[in-house]
Amino acid sequence: MNDKQLQIIAIVGRPNVGKSTLFNRILERPCAVTDEKSGTTRDSQTQAADWNGRSFQLIDTGGIVFEQVGNIEAKIREQVKKAIRSSHLVVFLVDGQAGPTDTDQAIAHDLQKKNIPVLLVANKVEETAHEADIYDFMSLGFGEPVPVSAMHGKGIGDLLDKIIHLLPLETAVLQSDSAIKIALIGRPNVGKSTLVNSLLRQDRMITDNMPGTTRDAIDSYLSASNGQIYCLIDTAGLRKTTHISDDIEKMSALRTRESIERCDIAAVLVDISQGLQEQDLKIIADARDEGKGVIAVLNKWDLVEKDSKTFDALVRDLSSSVQILKYVPIISMSARSGQRVDRLLETAHKVWLLLNRKYSREELSSFLFTATDSHPHPAGKKFVIFYRMAQKSLKPPVFEILTNAPRLVRESYISYLYNKFYEHFECSGCPIKFEFAKKLRRKPREYVL
Repeated sequence: MNDKQLQIIAIVGRPNVGKSTLFNRILERPCAVTDEKSGTTRDSQTQAADWNGRSFQLIDTGGIVFEQVGNIEAKIREQVKKAIRSSHLVVFLVDGQAGPTDTDQAIAHDLQKKNIPVLLVANKVEETAHEADIYDFMSLGFGEPVPVSAMHGKGIGDLLDKIIHLLPLETAVLQSDSAIKIALIGRPNVGKSTLVNSLLRQDRMITDNMPGTTRDAIDSYLSASNGQIYCLIDTAGLRKTTHISDDIEKMSALRTRESIERCDIAAVLVDISQGLQEQDLKIIADARDEGKGVIAVLNKWDLVEKDSKTFDALVRDLSSSVQILKYVPIISMSARSGQRVDRLLETAHKVWLLLNRKYSREELSSFLFTATDSHPHPAGKKFVIFYRMAQKSLKPPVFEILTNAPRLVRESYISYLYNKFYEHFECSGCPIKFEFAKKLRRKPREYVL
């Protein structure tokens, strides 16, 4: 999908329930041919529509029949299937005066197999007396139908309000920079997909779900209670390169690494019941080297024998004994039970703010002078002097440090500055980069007589 693509609503139902009439009524212009004769619409038709500032694509489909097996009916059914597959929402239209038919039941049975929202609409409800009959349609399994009269325009506004309410956020909004992209990465079977499912089952508005192949990365969008949109990128499991055998797994690993490149934050899931593995640390290092925010997620915490002090003790031990985890936020959860899964979004939001933080030149230079005064650079062939520190870019933050001898700054001293920076600015989970540059001498001012 690109940013300009509109979301799609397909109107489906058996012949002569008023699909084309409803199509024309929503568009407020006669685009589809209508007739009392059954089966007037054969080819699906798509038109752009809008309601209260929301634009969408509306598809008018041919009537679905099961009794006839002619070539035309088969082609119509195939077109309807394609329309449903491409849709974000299906409007299932029935004849409110005729009551549920066997064909309605068969269509409902097929729609229930699809992973697409369905809005049941009872047409031809011209009079209040007809409304009492529409509750028989609840047997189709899609709740209470929305009563309308497409011919007379009755109930169309309420129908469109319900459609907009059920539609996900527009794709253009979902793919904007406002969405915080979190890639869930880790070894196979650590619970990445389970975590996505657990988060999406929470009381939030699930706004989109765009799957690729079964081994591809899958983007799922949700909106948190504070209005922040998150894109959860579920990826295939990463194993050591030497353990990857077939071409499909190699392609899956490539797609996962591409997901790391396009995310803002990498949430590295660890099956803590198996302990921290070498491959877990390798994945964290890869994400950090890509300049991504990093969160270590200890999943399956419910399988660990513990008391109230276990987690804090484990975090202290990991942070002190594993260098790469020293400034990485560590959270525990059980994706299967849903225990503490919300902490991922809370922590990701904090890291995202750090990735986008702007530091003033004054506070950076103050930090630099304090750090270098308390622990000067070791003496060598030349005395290293630090002059100034300034921020160059965001996501990740890159800082330029001016010195008289950038090539002489020792690696051990750079590590010292990194440690002091993380401690001073409390930016755990946010990768930072220092670039050392030589301070240029100012040219002597020339005076013209």
